Amino acid sequence: MTVPAAVVDSPFGSFPTHARSSPSNSSTVGRIWQEWTPRLISRFSPSRQSMPNHEIFDDNASILAARSPFPPQMLTNDSVSELSFQLYPHSVDSASLKSADSASIKFPTPQPPLPTDAELAERARAREVAAKSADGHLRQAPSVADADSALKDIGTVLRPPRKKGPGYIDPKLDPFTRSRIEGIRSFLALYASPQSPTYGKWKAASIAAALTMGRSTYCARVLRRLAREYISDRSLLPENLYGYWN
Repeated sequence: MTVPAAVVDSPFGSFPTHARSSPSNSSTVGRIWQEWTPRLISRFSPSRQSMPNHEIFDDNASILAARSPFPPQMLTNDSVSELSFQLYPHSVDSASLKSADSASIKFPTPQPPLPTDAELAERARAREVAAKSADGHLRQAPSVADADSALKDIGTVLRPPRKKGPGYIDPKLDPFTRSRIEGIRSFLALYASPQSPTYGKWKAASIAAALTMGRSTYCARVLRRLAREYISDRSLLPENLYGYWN
């Protein structure tokens, strides 16, 4: 039996199947061959849609062509630490913080916050009010040497010596005058005596003298004024402990 020639199309080209003589038992094989050969070729041959994109293939080829000159290697712990330091050079090492004592770490001192405009205006207003309310001027306290000299003289006023013989003369002072002179004497003794806790402290010595007399701070101010006047002039001895009479 003669098998007719047939043309088979495939992706690899078109080619005829040559006619050949075959016995009767091979006729069925030839027919099956003619029918299934194109089907198998079309089934297992790669289609155009499944072929890779030439642009992508070319791009991948260019990437594979530009290989790194350094061989690939696994990163170790040291390499990771070095890479982290390069990325974050000012980062704090946690290992050093754990090993260091917390007391040895010097933290920066926080700066106080800047005052606001309202606070600056309030401070300026307070200074202006304080300057307007200060009508007087600051008076310097007398020196300790001048106070000690006045203390000796005022002691002579309380106990004037006799011209002849030991002892002293009774000055015959009224109670108000004696109390005034004794208050000034106590004040100057507390101010000029090195053994006194108020030595060299003008205001504190006057307050202590007023308290020993059973008086208040107003009496301390009067004692400061009278003692200052007596130090400047020994003849000034007001008659009233609380000031001059009207």
